[in-house]
Amino acid sequence: MRTPKLLTAALLIAAAAAHAQVQVTYQEPQKFTEFAGSTAAFSDGQRWLEELKTYIQTQAAERLPAGQQLAVTVTDLRRAGWVDPTFRYGQSVRIVRDIDAPRIDLQYRLTDAGGGVVREGSAQLRDLGFLSRPQRPGQADTLTHEKNLVDRWLDDFLGHSS
Repeated sequence: MRTPKLLTAALLIAAAAAHAQVQVTYQEPQKFTEFAGSTAAFSDGQRWLEELKTYIQTQAAERLPAGQQLAVTVTDLRRAGWVDPTFRYGQSVRIVRDIDAPRIDLQYRLTDAGGGVVREGSAQLRDLGFLSRPQRPGQADTLTHEKNLVDRWLDDFLGHSS
């Protein structure tokens, strides 16, 4: 029984380190394109917004050189697909088609150990060919396309993880 507790503790420590190195915030998420004029309720998005935030923190922390810190502010987000609220039995379902590409707009600030700015700016993450790309192993979840956007940006911005 000790191994699961030790593994859980190790994961918590790693997550805390990632959070210290990488800060992710959402600027007025209730106004994101994903929620504006859509049947997707902002309250329903809280879970996946938190999941995406944790993913960005973890993946960026793996790529950051020692001592550097990254602050990311997501200013707009539109997930791949659209929500069809009229699906059977009153449950909505996300329909993903190639014309409904994911989009993430963000601002970033990369600083060194002394707090000096290494790079800062904004980025508009888009992938019009998102359904044509092979999926990375182990990423078949409800945020696959958005996580792929983040991975490609981090690979370009910080370099590939080892």
